[in-house]
Amino acid sequence: MAFADALTKWLSASYGTPQIAFIRCTFGVLYVAAFVILSGRLHDLRTRRLHWHMLRALLVAAVILGVFYALAKIPMIEVEAIGHAAPFFVALLAPAWLKEQVTGHNWLAIGIGFLGVLIILRPDPGHFHIAHFIMFACALAYALLILLARKLSETETTLALTFYIFPPSALITGVFAWYSDWISPTVLHWGVFAAQSFFATIATLLFIAGVRRVDATLTATLDYTTLIWVALLGFAFWGETPDPITFFGIVLIVCGGVYIVRHSTRKMDESIVQQVEH
Repeated sequence: MAFADALTKWLSASYGTPQIAFIRCTFGVLYVAAFVILSGRLHDLRTRRLHWHMLRALLVAAVILGVFYALAKIPMIEVEAIGHAAPFFVALLAPAWLKEQVTGHNWLAIGIGFLGVLIILRPDPGHFHIAHFIMFACALAYALLILLARKLSETETTLALTFYIFPPSALITGVFAWYSDWISPTVLHWGVFAAQSFFATIATLLFIAGVRRVDATLTATLDYTTLIWVALLGFAFWGETPDPITFFGIVLIVCGGVYIVRHSTRKMDESIVQQVEH
């Protein structure tokens, strides 16, 4: 996923966010459709809840557009850090959605995590960008997607949950791309677009495979290592280094998030690890 984000940021220097998002979703349709056909698993796409899939696709399109815009405007490490605030929203919404109680210790962890987000979002003219706020909204959308996936997983297959988000999101991002300035990609850039989508899709499949074989809390905790790879890539290719205050905020988000996923109930754990790809 870190490589996918890095390629997105690289492409953003030459192409607008709507175009990158549309091509990403279109390749997503092709990759997932090819997997379905080659594996002979068309029966896994049967669904009785298409309207909920359409809602998820709408949220995915919004997340992709938001994340891609943020990657073009602010350091990758800050994009990933704010995006990893999603478990806090899951914990906040869990009592109503999952009928789970949030303990006093978890409320403390949620508070610490949100303090970290606020530190990154601080209204410093030399630091704050509207992309920070957009990523905060994306984190909330992530949480809603996680909870929707949890609800739909009672009747829908993992393949169905993955497949149905792409065709509608391709159409939605295509509308934005239609009304933006389209730049014809070079052959090299088409290859980068294909690689960007491939890395994101493979990352999601590997994550799902990991969830099925490893304890959910461990999987979610290990997901925070994405921040390490993103920080290394951001420094290597763009010289991005978080200032001490931002770094402190990132540490608070990680500490709060790890505590949430390691001390919540199993039902909530399973929801937290159901991530959405971008």
